[in-house]
Amino acid sequence: MQLNVPELQDRPYRLQAVLGGRDFIFHNDADKVVFRAQMAASIFTLLLLVIVFLTAREMFGTNCGIRCAGPARL
Repeated sequence: MQLNVPELQDRPYRLQAVLGGRDFIFHNDADKVVFRAQMAASIFTLLLLVIVFLTAREMFGTNCGIRCAGPARL
């Protein structure tokens, strides 16, 4: 994915972050950028869920592992 990155301008840091972020999202395909960011967050969440399950199962047994990382946490 070829991204157009906005150039740094002589502005205060916070203003540069806001306007640069806006330019980054809207000068590229906003739907693709947001979708990829959401997928990355989803994958990270699922990996964290697996780690919690495996850790709880090792420490307290399978029944507790399922309760700690079960469907109620999703």
